[in-house]
Formats: sequence, structure tokens, C-alpha cells
Amino acid sequence: MLSKLLAKPVSITLLLIIANFIFKGVFLSSNSIAGDEPFSIFHAQMDVSTIIDVIAKGNNPPLYELILHFWIKLFGVSEFSTRLPSLIFSSITVGFIYKIGRNHFNKSVGIIAGLLFILSNYQVLLAHESRVYALVGMLTAISMFHFFEFITKSKNRNRSLIVMIFSNIFLIYSHYMSFFILIVQLIYVLSKSDLRIKFKKEIVTAIGVIFIFYLPNINVLIWRFQDSSSNGTWIKAPNGVEDLYFMIWKFTNAPITAVVAIVILLAAGIKYFVTRRNTEDRPSQIVLLWFLLPFVTMFIISFWVPMFLDRYLMITTIGFYILLAHVASSLIPRFNLIIPSILVILFAVTSRPNASNNRDSKGAISKVLEMKRDGDLVLICSTRFDINFMYYYDQNKFRACHNDHTKEVMYAYLNAQNIFPIHKISQIDSTQFSLAKRVIYLDVAADYDFPKNGIKSYLDANFDLVDNHHFPKLSFIYEYEWR
Repeated sequence: MLSKLLAKPVSITLLLIIANFIFKGVFLSSNSIAGDEPFSIFHAQMDVSTIIDVIAKGNNPPLYELILHFWIKLFGVSEFSTRLPSLIFSSITVGFIYKIGRNHFNKSVGIIAGLLFILSNYQVLLAHESRVYALVGMLTAISMFHFFEFITKSKNRNRSLIVMIFSNIFLIYSHYMSFFILIVQLIYVLSKSDLRIKFKKEIVTAIGVIFIFYLPNINVLIWRFQDSSSNGTWIKAPNGVEDLYFMIWKFTNAPITAVVAIVILLAAGIKYFVTRRNTEDRPSQIVLLWFLLPFVTMFIISFWVPMFLDRYLMITTIGFYILLAHVASSLIPRFNLIIPSILVILFAVTSRPNASNNRDSKGAISKVLEMKRDGDLVLICSTRFDINFMYYYDQNKFRACHNDHTKEVMYAYLNAQNIFPIHKISQIDSTQFSLAKRVIYLDVAADYDFPKNGIKSYLDANFDLVDNHHFPKLSFIYEYEWR
């Protein structure tokens, strides 16, 4: 009975989707809302036109915040609620991973690739985050599935083209790095003379439709490109080739798994060149280009304009898991499940469904509130933490601030409670210090974001440090009293 059930493609797809949802959903709220999540949640509460205007000034286009906007209206801003869309996107993604593997390689490749995706701690964290990256992964998988279908099958070709075009439009309205998926598809078709001739009309149509739909964001794209090229980004440039290994490590959970994955890929490459066939294996070519082109290109460009960041590489990871599953299954044809089984076991034993984001913002804020007494002055730096603080300090007020474009209402409320998010010591005058019984300073990477803030040096010079608390990889809390 079970074997008959598993023989049905729909059943396997559904099982993988359910497995992903349960495995990643159990600990969906275990991590604090932190990092850039408060930014997305806060701004998603604004009206649609304001979301488009505000997000255009940041690093991403506005599609995710627009989706979250309508979701929040229905389900609120709790940790579980705001992260549930990412879990749903991740679960849909694994279904398309399986379908790409099944339709264009074999059923085993689809299952193995799906399991690698489910068990990846990198994918767990992105499914646990109220940010755009799980959406990017889903749209990438949908786009590439229909790209495969379009160029390899005659049945339903027009439908595949339409879905591919619109999933690509949604992709580039989700994240600027998603343009690499369009480039991968275009380069592959143009590099094959038969495809170039056969699909000339479709290529022109796809480019035209995507360009027309993206026209409203063209000026923003150009501005973001010029700004990043001229002023750089907050991301650090790579240290060297070793960063390629460290990135594979992130995709595969642990050093041992990363080494095994790299060895498998290298062995497959050597085997290909030694036993090269005359027949063209287009699915293998596509999935290799899908992984390598963005991965290597973003690494090289990052020495001038840093962009080699794990989450920005989400578009490559889907192709990576399919490629890894395919070559692992192909290395020893007679025993084609041995190496994939080893891979899946390594992923499984190193997988952490409760993987930490190393940002206990909830704990840090709770500690400040536990320490704070009437008459205390609370300083918070960096000001990038202001929305995160408000989320846990008073969620009702957090929601009430959503129509205030400049956050003045939020700051006025916090200041009335003697809480001041600042980025330099001169923002607090001597009167405020003289009226304070104690000073509690929440330092959230203050020296990194604002190197000359002068806050701690001023406090050390004028007050006695009586206690401090450290929240690893996030913050320090200092308690000062008058001398």
C-alpha cells in the first residue's frame, strides 16, 4: 500500500512539502524577532503607497513587505504569524525542487535534493525569518522549473513561458540579486544555436514583457546600482578563495558535509571530462550554470562591490542541492544510492530544526526592562535597534506607530518613558543626565554602526559601572550609577 502511494509523484511532492512544514515549523518562534525582521514587520504595517516609497530607499524592492502587509492585517504581528509566510514559501519550494529533479533527472534525484533542502540549517533559518529570502527561493524554484519545462517539452509550452515570465517579474520585485536568474536563463538559451533560433520570438516577448512590468522600478534600480558602486555596501569584501568553502559550509551544515560535497562535485567534474559523451545533457548543463554563474560572479564582483552574502545567494542554493543530488547519484551508476544516502545522513545528523539566529534581542530587551526603575535613563545604540526594542517593549504601541512615516510617534513615546535610542552622546544633554538616578546603556554593535558615538567613554568618565550583562553576538547592557 505504501509503495503504491509513494509511486505517485503527487504523493511524494505532498510528503516532502508536509515534512518541510513540520520539520521547520516546530521551532518557528524559538528565535527572537531580530536583525532586519523588525524593519520588514514595522514598515509592512504602513499603507501600500508608503511601503513602496520607503522600501525603495533600502536594499530590496517592496514585494515581500506588500505581501506581509496584507498578511498582518489578517493575522497580526506575533513571531509565529509574521514568520509563517516564510515557512509556507519554503515548503512550496521543496515541492518544485522535487519536480525539477523528477522530471529532468529521475525520481531519486528529486527526493534527495528535496531532503537536502529540508535538512539544511541555512534553509531552516531563512524559513524562520520574517524576510524576503524564502520568497526568493520559492520564486526561483518556480521560475527554473518552468524554464526547464519550456525548453525541454513541447506540451504546455506557452503556459510554461507565461508562468516563467511572471515568476521572474515577481523575483526581481523581491530582490535585486534575483536578476541573476534571468541572466542564467538568457545566457543558456543564447548559447545554444538551436534554442536561439527556435525561441527567438519567445525571447523577445519575455524580455519585452518583463521590461514593461519593471519600468516603475527602473529608476530605483539604477539609483541603487550607482549608490552601491560609488559608496559601497555594509557587506565586507571576501578574504579570499577560502570564502567559497565557508559559503558551501553554510549551505551544508558542517565542515565534514561541506568537504564531502566539494569532493563529490570535483569527482563528478573529473569523471565528466574523462568520459565525455557526444550527447548533450541539457538538464545537467542548466543546473550547473544555475549554481556556478551567480555563485562565482557574485564572489568576484564582491572584491569591488561586496555582495557575497549567504542570504543573497539563496537563488543559487536551489540549483546547488539539485546539482549535488544529481552528481552524487551519477558517480557510481551500479550503486547509485550509496553516495546520496551518505550525503542525506550527514545532513540529517548535522541538521538543527531549532537553529539559533544568535540574536537574543527578546532576552536583552527583557533584561533592560527588568533592570529599569523609576527615574532611570535608558540609552540605546545603535539606533538601528529602535524598532526591535519597540517590538518587545510595547507591541500595541509598535502597531500604533505604523502610519507615522518618520517614527516620531514611536520616539516620543519612548522618550516619555526616559528611553532614548541615540547614535552619539551629544543627543543627550547634561540636564537629562543630572535628573537620572541611574543610567542603563544597551549597546547593540554601537561601535560598529557608529564608531565615534562617544557614549561608553562618556559614561565611564562620569559614572561608576556597577554591573553589566552580555548577550553573545548581539549586545552588552551596562548599569551605571553616580559617583
